[in-house]
Amino acid sequence: MKVIINHHPVTLFKGARVKEALQRFALEHGNEMPHGPYMVTDGDGNVLRITGRLSENQKLFIKPQNT
Repeated sequence: MKVIINHHPVTLFKGARVKEALQRFALEHGNEMPHGPYMVTDGDGNVLRITGRLSENQKLFIKPQNT
C-alpha cells in the first residue's frame, strides 16, 4: 500500500503501522527527518500513535515536537 509522508509517497505492506512508515521514510528521505523529538500527525492535524495502523493513501506529517 502507499501512504504520503511530508508530500512523499512511501510504499509499505498492507497493515503497516506508523512505526514502519517512519522507518521506511527515514531510509528513503532521512535528510528530511527532524532532529530531536518529533510527532506524527495525519492530514487533519491529529497526533498519531507509533502503533497506529495505516490505510491506503493516508497522509502523514512529521513535525518537530514543541517541548
